[in-house]
Parts: sequence; structure tokens; C-alpha cells
Amino acid sequence: MQALEHGDEEAPSADTFRYPGPKPHSKETVIGMLADSVEAASRAMEEPTYERLRSLVEKIVNSKFMDGQFDQAPITLQDLRKIIDSFAASLSAIYHVRIEYPEMPEAESPSPLGQRRPS
Repeated sequence: MQALEHGDEEAPSADTFRYPGPKPHSKETVIGMLADSVEAASRAMEEPTYERLRSLVEKIVNSKFMDGQFDQAPITLQDLRKIIDSFAASLSAIYHVRIEYPEMPEAESPSPLGQRRPS
């Protein structure tokens, strides 16, 4: 995209940005690769809800599956479903929205630990 914005006639090949190394050969390597991709993509997400995070994880897993990244790893579709479920739950726990607590009036606020309030 930057090449096109700078006036280059043609965008660089997607292969320019691909990792040239070997494809994963174990379930653990697949999980590590997916965790890295999902974590990086989730950081760029605005308003990360559970549904949006799950959709992102599914999109990344499906993309890598269709690209043949898992062809040399002994991983099943059932395994990939479990990974999607786990990553979506983990990311949702990390990015969950916290409620805003009202400020307590000075008279009701707790005293610092170890100090007694005058009676």
C-alpha cells in the first residue's frame, strides 16, 4: 500500500513479505505461529469485543490454513477449532472492558493500610 501511495506503478509481491523459513512440523509450532499472528493483529484492533476478536482469530487461522501453512504439521480441524476457542477467550480476557467505578467522597474513602481514623 505504501509503494502505491508513493507513486510506484506496481505493488510489491506478497512473497516479499512472507517468512521464507520452513512450514511448521508440529502442533506446538503451529500454535506459536498462530499466537504470534493473532497477538499482533489484536493490538491494532479498535474496540476489541469478544465477537470481533473471535472473528479475527478465525480469519487468521483460515487464511493460514488456505495458504497451506499447516500442510506439514499433524494438526486436525478439531485442533484448530480448539485453538480458535482458546485464543478468542484469552484475548477477550486481556482486552475486556472494565467498568468505571464512581469516586468515593473523601469521608467514605478507606484509610491507608495500617492507619486508624480518629474517632
